[in-house]
Amino acid sequence: MLTSLRPLPNTAQPAAPESLLPQQPDEALEQAVRTLFRQDPQLPAFEARVQAHHGVVTLVGVVGTLRTRQAAEEKVRRVAGVWHVHNLLKVRPSQPRPAAAGRPQAGASPK
Repeated sequence: MLTSLRPLPNTAQPAAPESLLPQQPDEALEQAVRTLFRQDPQLPAFEARVQAHHGVVTLVGVVGTLRTRQAAEEKVRRVAGVWHVHNLLKVRPSQPRPAAAGRPQAGASPK
């Protein structure tokens, strides 16, 4: 006699992300990211604080363009042992944009 088959409840927990990737010590991962920033000609020089914890890398600092911010994150994601990137880099252009011609600047009195 056949009985109806019901799936068994799934009690197994999914594998932790850190168990899926080869682990580097946090300090080695931080150093690998800093070396990448120093040696990559596509990334303009900028100071970033790099912290790693079990494959999660956090970037903190200031960059000059959105493109630099995005490029830094993309390149860090490719470093062996990086599981996730928290990109907290702020974009602050080094050169202020010139005011539009014929438009008074804020705080200027009209003539």
